[in-house]
Amino acid sequence: MNDNQNKALRIYLLAQGLGSVLFTLTYTIQAVYFIQTVHMDPLQLVLVGTTLEATIFLFEVPTGVVADTYSRRLSVIIGTLLWGLGFLIEGAFPFFAAVLVSQVALGLGYTFNSGASEAWLAGELGDANIGSAFLKSAQVGRVATIAAIIAGVGLASIQLNIPIIITGFGWLGLGIYEIIAMPETGFARHSTDEEPEEREGMGAMLKTFRQGSRIVRASSVLLLFLVLAVFTGASSEGMDRLSEAHFLNNVSFPEFGHVQPVVWFGMFDLALLALSFIVTESYRKRIDTNNHSLVAKIVIVSSGLQIAGIVAFALAGSFWWAVAAYLAMRFFRGLAAPLWNTWLTQSIDPRVRATVLSMVSQSDAIGQTAGRPVLGWIGTAVSIPAALMTSAVLLVPALPLVAAARRRVLVQPEATEEEMEGVQTAVATSGEP
Repeated sequence: MNDNQNKALRIYLLAQGLGSVLFTLTYTIQAVYFIQTVHMDPLQLVLVGTTLEATIFLFEVPTGVVADTYSRRLSVIIGTLLWGLGFLIEGAFPFFAAVLVSQVALGLGYTFNSGASEAWLAGELGDANIGSAFLKSAQVGRVATIAAIIAGVGLASIQLNIPIIITGFGWLGLGIYEIIAMPETGFARHSTDEEPEEREGMGAMLKTFRQGSRIVRASSVLLLFLVLAVFTGASSEGMDRLSEAHFLNNVSFPEFGHVQPVVWFGMFDLALLALSFIVTESYRKRIDTNNHSLVAKIVIVSSGLQIAGIVAFALAGSFWWAVAAYLAMRFFRGLAAPLWNTWLTQSIDPRVRATVLSMVSQSDAIGQTAGRPVLGWIGTAVSIPAALMTSAVLLVPALPLVAAARRRVLVQPEATEEEMEGVQTAVATSGEP
């Protein structure tokens, strides 16, 4: 890579590493802060999550269109600053109404960053280099998270809102750094023969959205990705929301020196990070992330093992069985994520990349929004293990969907440069979808 590419990669890795630290500082203690300081009841806790997801659902695609129409760099900076504002509101004002406002800011920040950061990096590095970059960022994030877990617990022991306020200032500082240092050499607003008013404002944004939608409809692989995101989003709600409750309600912790459950969860996270770092570093140097057929195989195997881990965790009859299954399901979920991200990003026309990535993220939000009440009702009315088993069932369709996407990669020949130019020209000059 040249100097400009190396600079872009350094900035991306810094943002990902610091972001992992900041998110971990807050989310390690956030639930405790909501309950003990803000004094939320269960309904209010659900409404906080619903507000965040609703904001993401409503603004995911529009903000992606902004990134593709005007600037990916600008979109990332806006998102980073909104995260800083959201966390400052959440930590400084321990009231339910203020927390709801903070979730709107955090959701908006997520939508401005979602898709835009990946599209910006791909534009700066080139598609051939982003696979390695995503894997490196995953490694950096894991190392940074180790320190953040320890620091978050220590700071929260002084006062629960301290990590949240530090997180807010951290995001604001990163946003200011991005304003100063973040380049954008791989993105240019494409010109057409349209009238000036059609190239600006809502007209340009609607055109970008139509182009992104057209490309998704024309690509069977991207359509499969959208459907896949719905199922993975729905399934993730069981793992993310019910794992700790399963340990606390259905698994007996061993009495080693009266270690508290929160300390056990911290040790689980540290063990998972160490395991993920060792394995990911090993296969990062061996896997050709530009080989989509190979990537698909790894994603299929990882998803199958993740399903097995969820089932084993739900049926765990002992503490150590539960720990092993819990680590397995989270490890294989994290193993596939950067490869899936690489495959998806490389499959999208660069000019509408942020828009299409936002569509996929919105599909994930749809799955989470639909899956949360279903899994929550099953966990309450039946049992938490039953809800976890349902989460595993919701992930099963991922296997045939990824396999179908892989078959399309195998049967569709690589387009020539002339053919790609023809497709891009047709998309740029076409009118209504």
